[in-house]
Amino acid sequence: GVCTMRDPQIVEKAYEVGVGGNIRGMLGGKVDDLHGEPIEINATVKMLDDREIPVAGADSTSRQNVGRIAVIDHDGITIVVTEAKAATELMNIFKCLNIDITGYKALLLKGFNKAYEEVYEGIVPTGHFLIPDSLGITSPDVRKAGHFTKIRRPVYPLDENVAFRYE
Repeated sequence: GVCTMRDPQIVEKAYEVGVGGNIRGMLGGKVDDLHGEPIEINATVKMLDDREIPVAGADSTSRQNVGRIAVIDHDGITIVVTEAKAATELMNIFKCLNIDITGYKALLLKGFNKAYEEVYEGIVPTGHFLIPDSLGITSPDVRKAGHFTKIRRPVYPLDENVAFRYE
């Protein structure tokens, strides 16, 4: 299962064809060039939803508006696609959408590992989280967070052979 990808165009197509319908198109990779290329999908729409999602670990009234939601199946992979950005490390969106993930071989989650360990405690065994070494703000390596253009250089840890200094 994949949770979540923001792609308003794919969500729009899913709403146009409805549950059970088929959509084709390019998913993801539309905001910038830091997170990979879009992938071509030929998917079946499994679910449509437009409710706010509860935030895990917060008070019971705390919600996040991710816009309309489309759950699609592409080659046996369940993908949750949202219209707006989603801070998914603070929620179990699968549970909120009544998607049973217990039989999944893998979950692809964007965000920060420690937060996911709390949200998925008791569902995903401890120690079964892999942190991808990808580009973008969710990388554990700050040098991969983006293009830094308004910072004094050289600076630790962005540049090599620069010692850490506290100012």
